[in-house]
Amino acid sequence: MEEDETMGEVTVSWLGPPPTDYRTNSAIRLLNNYLTSSATAPLQKEFIEMPKPYTTSIGFYSEDRVNHNELSMGIFDVPTKHLNDIADLVRTKLGKIVKEEGIDMERMAMILRRDKRKIINTMETSVSDSLSNAVIGGKHPSDEHS
Repeated sequence: MEEDETMGEVTVSWLGPPPTDYRTNSAIRLLNNYLTSSATAPLQKEFIEMPKPYTTSIGFYSEDRVNHNELSMGIFDVPTKHLNDIADLVRTKLGKIVKEEGIDMERMAMILRRDKRKIINTMETSVSDSLSNAVIGGKHPSDEHS
């Protein structure tokens, strides 16, 4: 529960790929952007952009662990009447995207272009940080601005 007891938050976590599996971790980051980054994103349209929203914010986060990343889905400012159901509703929507709706490849291409611009901008404006984060921290250049 939050300070305002009419709202709460839900976190669902999974074991993800190893932290050194950069390709899969980048794909997960891009998939998060596809699902949540704008008002036209599937999870935003389904749960936020409506007269009585189920939540005000939803996103996926990754934390490096020794053998596997911990992937978490955070759903914030959920009215208490939806707290017990929201995780299942999101899973159902994700299943529907996979089985019925598919991925809008034009939108995904736009997300890829935007991510590329972010990376280039970060590399041009913070050269030493980009290199040290990639080499020492194993971080993707756009992680600093996501």
